[in-house]
Amino acid sequence: MTKSIRKRGLPPGWYPDTREAIQTFVEEQRQKNPPSFSCGAVVVPHAGWYFSGSLALHGLELLSKECKTLVVIGGHLSSRDTPRIMSRDGVETPLGVLPVDGEFTQKIQQLISWIEDEEVDNTVEVQLPMIHYLFPAVQIVWLRLPPSLESYRIGKTIARIARELGYPCGVVGSTDLTHYGPNYGFVPQGVGKAALGWVKEVNDKMLLDAIQRRDPEEILKRAHQDYSACSIGAVLGTLGFADEAGYTRVHLIEYATSADRYPSYSFVGYGVVGFSSP
Repeated sequence: MTKSIRKRGLPPGWYPDTREAIQTFVEEQRQKNPPSFSCGAVVVPHAGWYFSGSLALHGLELLSKECKTLVVIGGHLSSRDTPRIMSRDGVETPLGVLPVDGEFTQKIQQLISWIEDEEVDNTVEVQLPMIHYLFPAVQIVWLRLPPSLESYRIGKTIARIARELGYPCGVVGSTDLTHYGPNYGFVPQGVGKAALGWVKEVNDKMLLDAIQRRDPEEILKRAHQDYSACSIGAVLGTLGFADEAGYTRVHLIEYATSADRYPSYSFVGYGVVGFSSP
């Protein structure tokens, strides 16, 4: 029987097109931040690799290499949207076909309302070539969650499914932080250095503080009121998994903005958060 494979959706520029380019990027970046501990779940950014690839890699490298399955949770949904799941057999990356864990996917589908994800969306896809390189034997689950407390409960469900299946599972939550500037129609502090400082030291910090306190209601409130995350459902799902699985220690691993790579009046914040055992 012919397998159903999801083809690459993002255009060139989001991530490298060849195995050799991916290897070069990963090996150069991983030498700068060798992993010093292990996490069961991470939150990473999802811009193009030029802007946030090194941060995403730093987070992904902290996941246990024993993971049989990685549930990659994206977003870009509204609070009224139904969760999106991809139920194909695999996903095409420049390294070949990354297999989907069909059994895990089916168990999620049995327990929540869902829609097949056919949209082109960077929140999940941009992580997959790195995951494929770092975890060549892993399977993935492709999932996108809306910004609601139900996503926190779905994260708990994912942890219970992993426990039932009895094999190591990790979760990757994918979100960027404040989108600031004229390009995004969000300029409460004007433009320039003061605005950049406000995003770093106030707006993004309040959300990251709420994540470190593991407070799902405050996380959702901060994201909605402060416009400080584009895919907070992914964070809530990751936190729900971590809480249910016992990964209750939270680490703020890295923070940066796109202005660190390309100074501009319009920029985006990026954070990497890890969840580990006490």
